[in-house]
This record gives sequence, structure tokens and C-alpha cells, in this order.
Amino acid sequence: MFEAEIARGAKLLDKDDPGWALENAKRPINLGRLDMANGFTCVLGQHGGDFLDEALRLFRDSALSGVVGQATLQGFNLDSGGDYPQLTAEWRAFILKRRKAARSKKP
Repeated sequence: MFEAEIARGAKLLDKDDPGWALENAKRPINLGRLDMANGFTCVLGQHGGDFLDEALRLFRDSALSGVVGQATLQGFNLDSGGDYPQLTAEWRAFILKRRKAARSKKP
């Protein structure tokens, strides 16, 4: 449902902070606390302190309304009435897949 948006968001984070999704990242994402409806426990919140601060940093060339729009296009936010539990589940699955792939590459 959100595959394309999450892929865009992950690509942005990969460019900004390679390895962000891994367990040994500077600020690893706590999957047990992950909740995309919460500005402190969403992917951006866990990555940078809170959703708005991190979105403003990542999309600094946009006006505030543009920041929220960009965050939505990147799978970090939903329009009103969106399915946050589904978005959370898909981000969790994406990060778990990344972590599994990284573990399988280790000797």
C-alpha cells in the first residue's frame, strides 16, 4: 500500500545517513516503539528527535506546508484520515528486511 512512498523515504535517509535502518546505527530505530502517528516515535522522530525538526532539516528548502507535503510523499506522514497502523507495519517490515539483509552479508 505504501511501498513507493517508503522506498522514497528510505532512499532519502540512505543518502542522509547510510545505515540508518540497521541495529548498529547511531540512533537505531526501536521497532517496538515505532508508531508513525507519533512525532517522537515515528521513523523521523527516532532518527532526529521529533518529526517536525527532522522534516524541517531534511526538506529545508521547502516552506512549512511543503515540508509536510514532502514528508507525506516520502512515507513519513499521511493526509488526514490516513491508515497510520498500516504505515507503521510497512515501515517496520521494511526495516526488518534491511536488518536481515545486513546480517546475511556478515561473514
